[in-house]
Amino acid sequence: MQLLWAVVHGLQTTSKRMTRAIGVTGPQRLALRVVGLFPGLSAGELAAILRVHPSTLTGVLQRLVQ
Repeated sequence: MQLLWAVVHGLQTTSKRMTRAIGVTGPQRLALRVVGLFPGLSAGELAAILRVHPSTLTGVLQRLVQ
């Protein structure tokens, strides 16, 4: 459990650092990379590839648009 916590903490820390440095979070950057590899994906297809619930992806995409 401690190892899992350390991984999650590391991902959150890196995502916050990335937000300050380049203006996008880790999940946002991953979504952009996948869309770049597969242009024309629907939001549902992107959610399936990222293995997230569509409502979770909606939030990520809305923040990217802002």
